[in-house]
Amino acid sequence: MPPPPLLVLYGSQTGNAQDVAERLGREARCRGLVPRVMPMDAYPVAGLPGERLVAFVAATAGQGVPPDNMTAFWKFLLRKSLPADSLAGVAVAAFGLGDSGYLKYNAVAKRLANRLAGLGAEPLVEKGLGDDQARAGYEAALDPWLEAFWRAVEVRFGVQAMEGVVGSLDMPKFSVTFLEEGPRRSQAGMTAMEEAAGAAAAFHRVADAAAGLPAPADDPRLAAAGPHAFGPGRPYMARMLKNERLTSPSHFQDVRHIEFDLGDSSLTYSPGDLLVILPETPSSAVDAFLERAGLDGDRWVSVRPAGVGAQAEAPGGPQAQVRIRALVQGALDVHGASPRRYFFDVLRRFTAAQHEADRLAYFASAEGRDDLHLYCSGEGRTVLEVLGDFKSSSPPLEWLLQCVPAKRPRQFSISSSPTAHPRAAHITAAIVEWRTPFGRTKRGLCTAALAAMEPGRRDDRVPVWIEAGAMRMPPNDGTPMVLIGPGTGVAPFRSFLQERMERARGRADHHSRPTGPRGPSPESTGPKEQAIESAGPKEAAIESTSLKERDSKSLPVAPSWLLFGCRNEAGDFLYRGEWEALRRAGVLDGIITAFSRDQPSKVYVTHRIRERGALIWRLIGEAGAVVYVSGSARKMPADVMSAIEAVVAEHTGRSTESAKRFVKAMEASGRYVVESWS
Repeated sequence: MPPPPLLVLYGSQTGNAQDVAERLGREARCRGLVPRVMPMDAYPVAGLPGERLVAFVAATAGQGVPPDNMTAFWKFLLRKSLPADSLAGVAVAAFGLGDSGYLKYNAVAKRLANRLAGLGAEPLVEKGLGDDQARAGYEAALDPWLEAFWRAVEVRFGVQAMEGVVGSLDMPKFSVTFLEEGPRRSQAGMTAMEEAAGAAAAFHRVADAAAGLPAPADDPRLAAAGPHAFGPGRPYMARMLKNERLTSPSHFQDVRHIEFDLGDSSLTYSPGDLLVILPETPSSAVDAFLERAGLDGDRWVSVRPAGVGAQAEAPGGPQAQVRIRALVQGALDVHGASPRRYFFDVLRRFTAAQHEADRLAYFASAEGRDDLHLYCSGEGRTVLEVLGDFKSSSPPLEWLLQCVPAKRPRQFSISSSPTAHPRAAHITAAIVEWRTPFGRTKRGLCTAALAAMEPGRRDDRVPVWIEAGAMRMPPNDGTPMVLIGPGTGVAPFRSFLQERMERARGRADHHSRPTGPRGPSPESTGPKEQAIESAGPKEAAIESTSLKERDSKSLPVAPSWLLFGCRNEAGDFLYRGEWEALRRAGVLDGIITAFSRDQPSKVYVTHRIRERGALIWRLIGEAGAVVYVSGSARKMPADVMSAIEAVVAEHTGRSTESAKRFVKAMEASGRYVVESWS
């Protein structure tokens, strides 16, 4: 019996899971198999029972949610009407990508493996769990998992590596034709970033076709919004209105309040949504890459799909006619992300110097995995820097398009109210900068570019669009809120509270005739008011009323409490004046702060939650508040949940396990919401 075709399905948010899936496909071809590699949502899931061999690669996005390109597939698998033997006879394997710093580590892969087994599938090998926190990242678990997978396939189906094929270079996914001249359409009046954004969108359509994916239907959100709507395939070039540093000049971290003009773009958002920005690569880095690769940036090329699984190269088929400079600027991350292992495997095939080829081969091997991580990811080395270290390697453009990391958009929580600012979107951005183990200073590609922009300059425009976030305000303004946001985690809560202020003003204007000026704007600073009182070691606590007193005063919105943590009161107490104005206006009942470095022992928001347990329990246990947690994913979300569980146990007499079930029930009902990031 011939070996079965291998179906590789992936759910990927940042590209890592897709990279693993494509590696599986390459190794399958080296073993004489015919693989199909595609996102889960692109596969007709009803055909899954007819497959013989399926490998799943699933990343866990955020707090245990599946990536966007596997949500429909996952919902289908969860149908209760599916028989328990639906996948009988289907051999499956699953590998997950996660980060053990998150509360729900690799939850998607774990649930997927359990569900496949529950539908009668035959697990070929124990599920693999890649951890970004491992010394060599997820590949530390991937290499042994792949060895076990191929051994199991050999035993189950008799598939062996074809002699002389394993380790050979795969076929390129793209076909590149250099054009004598560009398309006749005019580029006049188009900025470099506008041309780059258009080139990126065209190239990604070709990349989808090269992967064998059907041409995507028009985004219904864009179609419904009309011909001038914007999204990933057509970003809006937003003008910067404001770029102000929030932290003190002496503070180690630069945190910015940035405002963008949405103009007449038709872009709309809700509190909790995200502003997505396509980062700009510095022109100096683009020039250096083009020179190193021997490419003329002003030359036009046509890029088409090629290779196994690609749509046919035919006139009228998918293609991108782009200027090389715009293609590099818009689609390739040559100055930000570190390349993956496959990049080194490609480089060695086009390297003239033997000592460089040997070094690249070592980096591309399982034996060199840890040293590669130290050299590349640990040091934050970019594509441009790696090419500088291996000077005799000259891959052609089609291979660079295949192995250079794709430029990924960055998501920022919107920190403004759409009612207060209907034609603008604000973000609160920490400028990323760090020192590598060897003492090199590195800066984030996107935030470094934002920090350098000057508001008001005509050419300083940024490609943006809106995406839904994980957080949603309670639909009823009578629902209390507990907002826990250390650092820039407060961004969505600024949006929430501004929105409640505007709604309350609207109701007041509707039901009564104004007799004087409105209350203070949440963005006003006004005369300095002694609104912060010491209630512990350098703790700021504002308590305007108790819950009972609050009810009797009939203020326009339900109680809201903000728990904010930072290093220093003087250095990074973000938006302090605005919180005080919101408190005076009756929208924010109180703010409890934890300045971790302002006393000998560190104090975090988790300490404050336990100290103010009686208040927290009255809010969530008696008043029915919704708890929102926003901020860094490393330890904070898990620590906050543990603190809330401790409060529930202490103030109800429940056991630890019962308190955990109580918080889990809050989460399941939408009363405990987490949005975090690495």
